[in-house]
Amino acid sequence: NAAVSSSGRRKVLLLTTRPDTEEMEELLFALGADIVGIVQQKRPQPDPQLFLGRGKSEDATQAYVGLGADLIVVNGALKASQVFNIKSLFEESLRGQRDAHGDALQIEVYDRTRLILEIFRERARSPEARLQVELATLQYEIPLVKEAINLEKHGERHAADHDRDRSEEHTYELK
Repeated sequence: NAAVSSSGRRKVLLLTTRPDTEEMEELLFALGADIVGIVQQKRPQPDPQLFLGRGKSEDATQAYVGLGADLIVVNGALKASQVFNIKSLFEESLRGQRDAHGDALQIEVYDRTRLILEIFRERARSPEARLQVELATLQYEIPLVKEAINLEKHGERHAADHDRDRSEEHTYELK
């Protein structure tokens, strides 16, 4: 479902707490994505809720739309709760806005690990390599699914990308 630019490349808004983004730029190039904007906030530690502080994160929501981005990439590792908090903030701020096809904007958030897994997924050629990448991806997604279930139990509406039981069962089968 990923929206892409007319050149066929993803358009990324990069969120970072570090001034050096060279490695992320190279990883995004390897993925076939273009950085259309960078939102940087110098902080000693990432914010435990949103990675960037609330004000800077809200600025990022406007940059996302203004720059025509279709993917948010965070220059660092995110906890499952941070992925959902970032996605929720963007969805809330952008509610009612539509993409070029008139569909509601779908927010995707990648951290460094997810970005690397996506690169591996695109480059895996042999059946064994594809299965190894799938296993690693499912293991990465289990905390995300558990967080989605936890949020649902507490009455917050977040749809899980994958069903936890299917992910865990499939992970077991692949091992």
